[in-house]
Amino acid sequence: MMSFADFERAYTTQLSRLDPNDIWFDLHRLAGGAEPVLQCFEKPPIDETNFCHRRMVAEWFEKSLDVKVSELE
Repeated sequence: MMSFADFERAYTTQLSRLDPNDIWFDLHRLAGGAEPVLQCFEKPPIDETNFCHRRMVAEWFEKSLDVKVSELE
């Protein structure tokens, strides 16, 4: 299994190749007027041994676009 540090570095590199505005627009377009939801299948708790790319995308959107990506309970 990949370490969290290696995973984060690799995934951040992938995200850096994308335009967050384009991805945000595409997700909203695909949702057809509904609020898009990024779903994770990892069982909580999410931590450095059980990590989730969805939260990393949410943080990327928040930092890049100055938006708030809420967590659903």
